[in-house]
Amino acid sequence: MDNSVIKFLQDAQLDHKVKFFDDLGVWVLNDMKLVKADEHLRDFSKKEKQHFEKALQKLEKTKEGVKTDEKATLCSGQKAGEEGEVFTVNGQSRTKHHEAEEDREAPASRGCCARLSASCARTCRPCSAKHNPLPPGASRGDKLKHAFLCPPHGLVAKMAVLVTSAVMLWACLWAVTGKEALPGGNFFSILVLLICCTIGGYVSQLCRLPPLFGMLVIGFCLRNIPYIDIAKHIQPAWASSLRSAALVVLLVRAGIGLDPVALKRLSCVVIRFAAIPCFVEAAAVAVPSHWLLNFGWDWCFMLAFVLAAVSPAVVVPSMLHVQEERLGLDKGIPTLAIAACSINAVIAISAFGVFLGIAFSTGELALTIVRGPLEALLGVVYGIVLGVLLWYVPHRHSKSIVFFRTFLVFGGSLFAYFGSKAAKLSGAGALGSLAIAFVAAQGWRRQGWSNDKNPVGAVMAKFWIIFQPLLFGLMGAEVKVEDLQGGNIGMGLAVLFIGLFLRLVVSFFTVFGTDLNMKEKIFMAISWFPKASVQAAIGPVAYDTAKAYNAGPEVLALGKQILTIAALSILITAPLGAAAIALTAPRFLKKIPKEEENIDKDNMDFEAQGDNESKYQEGESSKL
Repeated sequence: MDNSVIKFLQDAQLDHKVKFFDDLGVWVLNDMKLVKADEHLRDFSKKEKQHFEKALQKLEKTKEGVKTDEKATLCSGQKAGEEGEVFTVNGQSRTKHHEAEEDREAPASRGCCARLSASCARTCRPCSAKHNPLPPGASRGDKLKHAFLCPPHGLVAKMAVLVTSAVMLWACLWAVTGKEALPGGNFFSILVLLICCTIGGYVSQLCRLPPLFGMLVIGFCLRNIPYIDIAKHIQPAWASSLRSAALVVLLVRAGIGLDPVALKRLSCVVIRFAAIPCFVEAAAVAVPSHWLLNFGWDWCFMLAFVLAAVSPAVVVPSMLHVQEERLGLDKGIPTLAIAACSINAVIAISAFGVFLGIAFSTGELALTIVRGPLEALLGVVYGIVLGVLLWYVPHRHSKSIVFFRTFLVFGGSLFAYFGSKAAKLSGAGALGSLAIAFVAAQGWRRQGWSNDKNPVGAVMAKFWIIFQPLLFGLMGAEVKVEDLQGGNIGMGLAVLFIGLFLRLVVSFFTVFGTDLNMKEKIFMAISWFPKASVQAAIGPVAYDTAKAYNAGPEVLALGKQILTIAALSILITAPLGAAAIALTAPRFLKKIPKEEENIDKDNMDFEAQGDNESKYQEGESSKL
């Protein structure tokens, strides 16, 4: 930099802010003003401004000399711009040519550190993405080479973030838990499962399949393939709790996304669609299992209601994806499936509990029969009360409203799900979690939060990135090869497919009488057969109960058969059902563009504004 400029900055006591051309910026003179030649402008303090004004007054006497220095400085800035650094001088951006000549002839004023820095920059330039931009029409080899240039970007950057986060998380776990974070420990196995299932979901998406397909397969492999079967070290209590927490995240997202108008219009259809296919499939499974598997009637219906439940863990995320793609929104198809799915699960679990009580005589039969509906009602009441409370707490003008609303709705849902299990009222948990989010979201909509712009929903979507691979990976790990070995596997598959066939047919005819067209009715039937979470939850219950009661080998064999058939239903129907929903939704459902929704919202806002104006006029007239 020119000595006169440096002296001017020294007079203004700003010489400590002088930076050279190869750094982030430089101070230059421009029309008797001090300008930082960079896009980032700096505000001077009051004291700095005073020194700056005094220095300018001294410089007034030698104006012509200063202008000569200014030209020299600007020329130096333009030269540096031609040599590759990008910054602004007099509003002009520096060019992108490399400063090879400047690096070869580094001035002595830079010092040893500056010359070393320039040398390092010159050495690393072949590996820099900034100095090696991807040319237009680049080949695949050029794109692959550019992907690994520094700094990391694109897919390589995402993988670097994933690997770094995983290593940091493992280091923290090891520092806190010790052996549990080492190979063979519980936390190490959960972390490896999480990473591998995340990668498996991404690969599945590249193959145009639902992510959960890859996650289920990875979970199954990590449990059953020798030498990599790390999932067997995961403690059952941790696996169950993580699956339940992931299911709560799903239910909260589903409750926030439910359309109240469509739900009101389809309320009768929801109950019909939840109940009729469930009972028909239960009957279709119970009767053949009595003759093919030699089950008693109580065990027949226990197996029937294990298989009669549709999995919220598969249907809900699939329908949320359909909703995000804006498919079937005109007739409320995602809302219908999500609402009916939760009710279907409650019906199946309650009926299973009734026949479990009959088989093991765990209580009075009359109390067992009415317990299911009472649990569902209790969950709904709890959800409504807490949801209404969240309209007012926290206050709508609170600075941390998103944080507290997210914490309260998620915490309340977790308490509903886990608290109901602790109180042995498991039928209340799922509906309670769904009702909290749904009721709270209704009040938030009146306060200006729409479905598309709900910050709590956005936060829960971030949670789902972590919990989705945990949920489906742990479900895949629940399927054990040793449970699939037995003489009645063929008969069990026959019973399973008989029930599935009748369920598809009945589901198709159940939605008759609605405004759905033929393709949409077929889609609803296809979406109504995946099985996973409920089967993983209640499939082992009969076997565990038999062991707890020290039952004989015949009873234990019956419980083992139910567990085996439940595992088969997960392995077959979960990936097929998810893939069928993903493939048929774009072909069978109508896509609603955002413009139409915006027009509807504008009409609603106009009507609301008209109502407010009429109320205001009535108030003024009453005052007069």
